[in-house]
Amino acid sequence: MAGMSDLSSRVRIQPRDLELLSGLLELRVMTLAQVRNIHFAGKHAAARRRIRLLKDAGIVRELPRHRFETSVLTLTPHAIRLLRHKGRLAQFVMHTDRWILRRTIVSHRLLCHELMVSESKAMLHQAERRDGHFSVESFHAWPGHTRISAQVRRRGGLAVRWIDIRPDAIATLRFTGEPPTTVFIEADRSTETWAVLRDKVDAYHELFRSQTIMRFRGPLLLMVFSSRRRACRCTRWLAIRSRNATQGTIPVVVVHAGLVVRSK
Repeated sequence: MAGMSDLSSRVRIQPRDLELLSGLLELRVMTLAQVRNIHFAGKHAAARRRIRLLKDAGIVRELPRHRFETSVLTLTPHAIRLLRHKGRLAQFVMHTDRWILRRTIVSHRLLCHELMVSESKAMLHQAERRDGHFSVESFHAWPGHTRISAQVRRRGGLAVRWIDIRPDAIATLRFTGEPPTTVFIEADRSTETWAVLRDKVDAYHELFRSQTIMRFRGPLLLMVFSSRRRACRCTRWLAIRSRNATQGTIPVVVVHAGLVVRSK
């Protein structure tokens, strides 16, 4: 392919570059700090140099931003063709590059939420390096990989209803000497009402009790909040709910992500 040979003349693609590009396609957008924490073991200088080379080669680009706003990275059409050429798009063999490229188009309204999802992955990798007792085996944020639907019987076993949950991401962690643990990730930007948030958590609990999500090993719900106040409120509510629970509930971890990225 002429386009690929032209790219090769501008930058030598390394295995880590392909992992970075695949991850960026999965997450849609990332900041330089997130790229550093996920793919460069927290080394800022190495991440900055490599991203500059990929930008100069036309493989990644920055989204238009206002002055003094954090730069946000995404893929270019060249990157999609490169991933296809390297066999990294096998799951999208039936889709055109133009269809896949739409994944990289993020509206201002959704930008902060998508960056929250990317931040949750960056936080897991930071914790992995700091803790040393677990590893991040996989992280999926593509909608087709994260939808869970099931029929759940109400108490008494008579009425049946469908529950449909769509985590923002699903990660697999492996703790030392333990089987893999599936982590469902919900990124909260305080755009949903408190009632909607409670209903969402209740849906996870119902699926957990119905054994529907027990096909995922050791399921855990990770809730990432942009608002510290809302995170504290959720923690208090979960504590009260846990004390009053008469049935099993899915373990929930609440964290506050100190990510400040304005979006106009």
